[in-house]
Amino acid sequence: MDELKTRDQIEEQFKWDLTKIFESDEKWLEEYEKFSKDFLKLSDYEGKLGESAKTLFEFTKLKYDLIHRLELIYVYASLKFSQDTTDTKSQELADKAQSVEVKFSTVLAFESPEILKIGRKKIEEFISEEKGLEEYRKTFEDILRYEAHTLSEKEEALLSKAGDLYSAPDDIYQMFSYADLKFDSVADKDGKMHPLSSGVFTKLLSSDDEVLRKNTFNTYYDNYADHINMLAATLKAAVKKNIFRAEVRNFKSAREAALFANAVDEKIYDNLIESVHDKIHYLHRYMKLRKKYMGLKEQHMYDIYMPMLSSLKFEIDYPEATEIIKEAIAPLGKEYQDIAYKGYHSRWVDVYETKGKRGGAFSSGVKGTYPYILLNHNKSVDSLFTCCHEMGHSMHSYLTNTNQPIQYANYSIFLAEIASTMNETLLTHYMIDNAKTKEEKLYFIDNYLESFRTTLYRQAMFAEFENIIHKYAQEGGTLNADFLNKTYYDLNKFYYGEDVVVDDKIKYEWARIPHFYYNFYVFQYSTGISCATEFARKVLSKEEGAVEKYLGFLSKGSSEYPIDILKEAGVDMTKKDPILNSLDTFNEFMDKFEELM
Repeated sequence: MDELKTRDQIEEQFKWDLTKIFESDEKWLEEYEKFSKDFLKLSDYEGKLGESAKTLFEFTKLKYDLIHRLELIYVYASLKFSQDTTDTKSQELADKAQSVEVKFSTVLAFESPEILKIGRKKIEEFISEEKGLEEYRKTFEDILRYEAHTLSEKEEALLSKAGDLYSAPDDIYQMFSYADLKFDSVADKDGKMHPLSSGVFTKLLSSDDEVLRKNTFNTYYDNYADHINMLAATLKAAVKKNIFRAEVRNFKSAREAALFANAVDEKIYDNLIESVHDKIHYLHRYMKLRKKYMGLKEQHMYDIYMPMLSSLKFEIDYPEATEIIKEAIAPLGKEYQDIAYKGYHSRWVDVYETKGKRGGAFSSGVKGTYPYILLNHNKSVDSLFTCCHEMGHSMHSYLTNTNQPIQYANYSIFLAEIASTMNETLLTHYMIDNAKTKEEKLYFIDNYLESFRTTLYRQAMFAEFENIIHKYAQEGGTLNADFLNKTYYDLNKFYYGEDVVVDDKIKYEWARIPHFYYNFYVFQYSTGISCATEFARKVLSKEEGAVEKYLGFLSKGSSEYPIDILKEAGVDMTKKDPILNSLDTFNEFMDKFEELM
């Protein structure tokens, strides 16, 4: 039985280099202490922002200089904690970073009320007088559009002080899931024991050994079931927090508040759910197709991660994965290709699972740092695609940070999953086109179909679950374990149809999904794959200007609102078309699969 390695057993080339942010924890602490004093200078401007254009410019420039310093402090502490959640020193850094972020927000609480008091007309006059303010025009618009949702200075300051409380549900969930939750090893059909963790869960479920899959499924969810009431209380607290923050700011719902931040109309969320419901028969067709070609008498929830061509074995270590991805993303141009490949081999990436390391994968960085990537690479095809996915995020960050000033050197959550999914789509086409045999081609078509199931349909199901539980709580319902379990189970029944045995323990799956703490985040995976499918169609068909428009989209950051950025790049998400077209692509790939079979 293989034990997880400790961090010091991993070669340096496969660990990210955080010294590019701060040389050491001691240097971080020096900057933390200095920043903790310097940001108090912002309070000198309280009550004075409307005095002159020069004063407003000085304040705004100082604010963004300090924001950049805070981002560096925060990202270093966050990444240190993620690489080993059991390390108390890293926990302390993360706590300090979170605490100073709250204090910074508290000091800044006067800004929005003052800008609103100054008013749009006076702000425009100030911009005309002080040319340096022009580059901050949209940041003022971001505040002015919140006029109906901004409270008095005293109330804003009070709400800012509650920042630590707001993060508590997610903090509790993360500490439980990544530091405290332990799993027994699971047996395969021959009695061999396999270590079980969140990092290898889906890999074990992809095995062609039914005994191993079933034992993995049951053992994993039994652990969550043992703590289900605590986890229900934690999620309830997160939902109540979202509702509270929306109500005190005069939004009609938590969903409206969450989408308002990115100027995304709620109709786009509804369009997603409605479109998926309209095309749910495609998913039912896919589940029926899987059951048929896998020769299953019954298809259980623990079977749905196993590839239809499970006899094909792929072991793709990290170095090989980076070579494959380099070729796959070539349609986006040599510069994009070279930067990504260099990133893989310049210690942007923390590659392998180790004891205490945060599960899953993510990309994280700010202007002035690498766009770092956390992986838990395990040589599977899934790990190959995750590696490619996260580089999509990092290239989006890289191009945004390179082309935008600090105030726009980020991108909307609504846009966040497009670049990552675009990378995956290009990888899929590359693997299908370069398959050596019919079986390999079928394997990667199936893998593409799975990406639609997990990224479009599954995330839409998550989005529907999130919408239901927020609405239920807002109407006075109690979010206890029974309600959450039943709601989640019923959604699985609807989404997967008659050709899947929806095992009872799937009702606990909601408890392992960290995204339910992200406040209406998950629907953007589904809209993201819809946009990515459209971008990929244009790029791969060599439509004139498609690559330039796509790279332009990646370079815009938050300099415009996300729907407008997408429209300029040729994708209109105010309509159902991108979603419906993407779902039709899913159906077309099923046709290709059956033709080859």
